[in-house]
Amino acid sequence: GRTLAALIVPMEQQNQEAWLLNQLMAGYSIHGLDTVRRHQQGHSIAVSINASPIDASRDDVTGFAVTIHDISQLKAAELTIRQHNQQLEAEVSARTAEIAQVSALQTSMLNSTHYAVIATDLNGIITAFNPAAELLLGYHADELIGIHTPEQFHDPAEVQQRAEQFSLELGRQISAGFAVFVAKVTPGRAETAQWYYVHKNGHRLRVSLTITALLDQAQQITGYLGVAHDLTHQLQLEFELALAKVSTEQTVDFVI
Repeated sequence: GRTLAALIVPMEQQNQEAWLLNQLMAGYSIHGLDTVRRHQQGHSIAVSINASPIDASRDDVTGFAVTIHDISQLKAAELTIRQHNQQLEAEVSARTAEIAQVSALQTSMLNSTHYAVIATDLNGIITAFNPAAELLLGYHADELIGIHTPEQFHDPAEVQQRAEQFSLELGRQISAGFAVFVAKVTPGRAETAQWYYVHKNGHRLRVSLTITALLDQAQQITGYLGVAHDLTHQLQLEFELALAKVSTEQTVDFVI
């Protein structure tokens, strides 16, 4: 004596069921209505309903043609995808936060070190130029970043000489440009050498320059990092020490 709706429509879906019946009685068809129905065993299942009134063209609805498709697996798959996307979004957010923290730490380290730190992209265009580099070379970072390569403050004659030297050493042509600075740099192998820097005001200074390849997660080179130390004071001390040594060797000992 119970209607089918009373058997399969959950209590929380009764209002939706009433709306569905009203639509059908008014002559409207329903297509792809995703909802929930009650299984014979009592648990709820996700379904998609298509329903059309019978004899609606004569304004005398005598019944309804209803098809119900079980879409439980589809809904479960959609839930899995949503959960996966939420997890992915959470991981991306966490990773972004980590990168921001690392970036802030790196910026702090770059700004606090007494060494000149200069980073470039693969083509040599400067991407970072810390305060110590500004102090050493007399340029402001915004004069160089995104515009120039380190050639801007290297001695052109020395760059040309090193290009010829490295071409012979490596057995391949090294052009007299940014390629000279990274010719011997490989992933995992830094290159340290002395170079002349040319200050913005024109004076030359000797530096010890260590260049390292910057790698991505796939261990592909994405740019280069140069760390330079001014050798002016060290070379002056070495010169004075050598001078003192020569002076001592030339001293005549008198015996009384």
